[in-house]
Amino acid sequence: MHVNQALGLIETVGKVAAVTAMDAAVKAADITLISLENSRGQGRMCAKFVGEVSAVKAAVEAGVEAASGI
Repeated sequence: MHVNQALGLIETVGKVAAVTAMDAAVKAADITLISLENSRGQGRMCAKFVGEVSAVKAAVEAGVEAASGI
């Protein structure tokens, strides 16, 4: 990760919501996906990605909006 890059995180319940969020995030902005991990059990997933600050902000907003519809 470069100095002028931001880290974006989206936590969801369920893998389908996480993949939906990741798909929307990648389509919304120029970001690089780092990983999709189980976080704290009980079906919680955490999508991680990096990019320019404005791109990460746009990606998080798009991902959260998409995942909230699941």
